[in-house]
Amino acid sequence: MTHDILINYVEKDDQVDSEQQTGWVSSFKRFLNMVLSQLLQEHPKIALLDSQLLQDSTSLNVLNQTKVLVTIVSPEYVQVPIQEKVINTFFEVAQKQPDLPAPDKRCFKVVKYPVAYDSQPLLLKPLLNYNLFYLNRETGEEQEFEDFFSSIAEKNYWTSLVDLAYDIYHVLTRFDKKQAIKNDEQLLEGIIGEGDNTGTVYLAETSQELTIQRTIIKRELQRHGYQVLPNYTLPNDVEKLEQAVLADLKRSLISIHLIGREYGENIKGGEVSVIELQNKLASEYSQQQSEGTEKFSRLIWLPPSLIEASERQQRFIENLRENAQGLSNAEILQIPLEDFKTTIRKSLTDSPVQMQERDHAPKTSTNKLQVYLIFDRVDTQPALLLMEHLQAQGFYVITPMLMGSILEVRQQHIEGLKYCDVALVLAEKADEQWVKVKLKDLVKAPGFGRERPMRAKILLAINDYHNITKEDLKTYNVRKVENIDLNDFSAEFTFQNILNQAVQNNQS
Repeated sequence: MTHDILINYVEKDDQVDSEQQTGWVSSFKRFLNMVLSQLLQEHPKIALLDSQLLQDSTSLNVLNQTKVLVTIVSPEYVQVPIQEKVINTFFEVAQKQPDLPAPDKRCFKVVKYPVAYDSQPLLLKPLLNYNLFYLNRETGEEQEFEDFFSSIAEKNYWTSLVDLAYDIYHVLTRFDKKQAIKNDEQLLEGIIGEGDNTGTVYLAETSQELTIQRTIIKRELQRHGYQVLPNYTLPNDVEKLEQAVLADLKRSLISIHLIGREYGENIKGGEVSVIELQNKLASEYSQQQSEGTEKFSRLIWLPPSLIEASERQQRFIENLRENAQGLSNAEILQIPLEDFKTTIRKSLTDSPVQMQERDHAPKTSTNKLQVYLIFDRVDTQPALLLMEHLQAQGFYVITPMLMGSILEVRQQHIEGLKYCDVALVLAEKADEQWVKVKLKDLVKAPGFGRERPMRAKILLAINDYHNITKEDLKTYNVRKVENIDLNDFSAEFTFQNILNQAVQNNQS
């Protein structure tokens, strides 16, 4: 059987304790499926491959029919010797398929908990990290996520997960079209323009505290068609790191550096941190370019508040401000992130790169009934359960964007209303005002460009919403379904039954 995605992990990373309904890896699989289903406009085939199954050597044969391999890296994972054999076998298989994306573009490294660079399998080391852990500000220690729907998870876990889904999406679409990625200048996010450095930006690696800010800037640049480097994990050796950074700088129009309160550890074999070394190399390269005809500039961002910065970091920042030579073709800005993003856009205005937005519009050619499942972020957990149930019954499920700007989220919502057959508003913890706004949007759908009536409009209220009256439902032409236990799907609870009731209600 061919798999779009095979998730390789060790069983300990998917153990369930008394407070959890599903293990970490199983939850990750569900979330990845939800985001990718929206991007691909179809449900990807995702399977799990744990280390117990690998005791049978024939299990490795499944790699011959796997498009993308996702490895869940953890301290436990690297302790299992056969896992490196899985990676090596996958790369060997992929290398024998020259008409498809290269193996390092088809293998993704998800970090459940940090593992030292030197302890990782050799072929995984250079792959880009998708970090699904967070830094505890109180203790200063990295921690695994246990609550995937907390405010911290929304900023960290889901941001990285969405980035991972987009990158896998680009690989799968090229895989299906059998488009080889043979040129290292071609990045998964899509490059527009010609020349070695057209539309390429060096976004320096930063400290853990600014990971979210870096990801926000990276995603915005990619949405506008820019290539963002480095697109791999920097080497853990000063000599190799310098070579890699300089090679990327030569391909870039500009370098962007985010400086926070953490200095970071010294790079192996060096006397400064990765953050300071990248800035030093960019400064030196900028000076060289200023003497020639090529134009290269640097933008350095400091958060408006730098409370409790370490002593060494304070010295580094002071040197940045005072060293006139080090500021060659550079601008230091201590402003809000949104203002800094505006500055980046202005700096890149002269670039020949054309703006290119991602297209989130659902397909209209699918022969499955399309259900637009509308839910608030606080109701993500029940929405996932319902989505799995609908998919199992053969429906195509459209979901709202979980991340993105207000305009992006709104545009995706409008597209869902334009193309769905059935609109289903799910509410459990969402407030009543949110529910009413979404019900009003159902009425506005024709104004958004919808060309035909919806087959049904349904409000699935897990909890009571007393202020949403029968008159409201009549005004919005919505069928309300109540008191459904999503954790216990019975034979009577099928969406087709609810749909039939809703259609009958609309016809009566």
